Amino acid sequence: MKRWKPVFSLAAGVLLVSTAGVLIRLSGGAPMKVAFYRVLIAFLIYTVVTAMSRRRIPSLAIRELFLVLLAGVFLGLHFGFWVSSFGYTTVAGAVIPLSSQPIVVGILAYLFYGEKPGRKILKPLLLIFLGLFAMSWMDMMIEISLGLGDVLAFVGTIMVAFYFLIAKMGVPRFGVILFNMWTYGVATLVLFAGVVLGGFRLSPLTTIELVCYFLLAFGCSFLGYSLINASLKHFKTVNVSLALVGEPALSILWAYVFLGEALTPAQALGFSLCVLGMFLHFKRIE
Repeated sequence: MKRWKPVFSLAAGVLLVSTAGVLIRLSGGAPMKVAFYRVLIAFLIYTVVTAMSRRRIPSLAIRELFLVLLAGVFLGLHFGFWVSSFGYTTVAGAVIPLSSQPIVVGILAYLFYGEKPGRKILKPLLLIFLGLFAMSWMDMMIEISLGLGDVLAFVGTIMVAFYFLIAKMGVPRFGVILFNMWTYGVATLVLFAGVVLGGFRLSPLTTIELVCYFLLAFGCSFLGYSLINASLKHFKTVNVSLALVGEPALSILWAYVFLGEALTPAQALGFSLCVLGMFLHFKRIE
């Protein structure tokens, strides 16, 4: 059982985060409203957990404060763009671009940290971006809003890739809970600014909205990613990243089962090319 416990932890984490798309759709709230409440409630949860741990909160140097603020801005932009994509496209169209995240992180790590990915990354990279481009272009031919949703989801993926690059420096210094408390707090302010500037309404809140927002914050943002982060102690990062490819796959399944949303031909093609590209990428670095 001890040997299988990390496997169950990783599987449970992927399962929890894969429910985000269905919960966003079931809440029935406007995208920016969903994004704001998800991040706000997650921030409150991280704050309570930090307070209960009675851990001494270290002071931040100017450079560290800047990194925390920057990470929070990128996190807020991620949720703003990604959740907004649900207003234009299906759950599948919103989650498929997430499968490109490890590749995007690898490119940014090369640009900012000089971590050379090697030439062998070109084939997986080409397949993934070809799949995303084909999906967006073909969806636009069907309906412009579908293609726009695909683009918004991919922009959201780029934003969270920047967030992870900064988290790579911040998490070892402050720990996951404390770093997330700060960055989710900044992200809440970013999204609140978006709500005000966009003229969106944050009330009234229905019961189903409150339930979905809490499940998104606690189940997906807090518990799901905490389990995934915990699994990093037992598995290589590459294997955890490979498991995360299951997130969009499960999200597509839940959308079909609970919402009756089937893949469009464009989405099926895009998802197949993304999965193939990710397979070639991880096979290269095993």
